[in-house]
Amino acid sequence: MERNIDRAMTADGLAALCGMSVSSLEKTVRRFAGAGAMELFGGMKIKRACALLEGAQSVKAVAYTLGFSSPYYFSAAFKKRTGVPPSQWRRGRVNR
Repeated sequence: MERNIDRAMTADGLAALCGMSVSSLEKTVRRFAGAGAMELFGGMKIKRACALLEGAQSVKAVAYTLGFSSPYYFSAAFKKRTGVPPSQWRRGRVNR
């Protein structure tokens, strides 16, 4: 997953990269990570986004760097996981 963090992936795509069926991937990831494969992958993307937002990259650049289809979709996903939009999170980090 880490090697493909910059790509838009589906459960089928992740399973294929791992050489597993989707159901086998889900069972394995859930057993070891306590979350589904796509949930874990999405969390990894947001964690990486937080690190990228600490730099000089714009929200738009971070969205495309991580393979999101649009900055709007990225912002919604980021806010859903962190509770704040990426622009606000970035301002908070920059001002500290």
